[in-house]
Amino acid sequence: MEFRELLDLSNHYLEKKINGSDYKDIRQELLRKNFSEEDINKIIHRVQRMELRHIKKKDSNTGFLNQAAGGLIIMLIGLGVTLFTFFSGSTHYILAYGAIASGAGVMIYGLTRYRK
Repeated sequence: MEFRELLDLSNHYLEKKINGSDYKDIRQELLRKNFSEEDINKIIHRVQRMELRHIKKKDSNTGFLNQAAGGLIIMLIGLGVTLFTFFSGSTHYILAYGAIASGAGVMIYGLTRYRK
């Protein structure tokens, strides 16, 4: 089996696996298409590795989005404290620049690390 054919079949069966097919079903389909046991094992092994990468990427993306949301919340709290004290009628107010800047930094970091 050529590498290009292995790659195309692996991508095809990865999509099937992601959409709910089982490895047993994939193996049966490959047997019906008269692939050798060695080729089937190569395809299944490659699909398994690709599936693990897919799951890892999906999990890391969720973490980065959560991190960006946390940064947004910190930044909004800092802005809220600043605006509340500014409009409270007092002659002094608190500028929560630490929370605003760090929240913005965490949010930007999380968004730049997010991969689709």
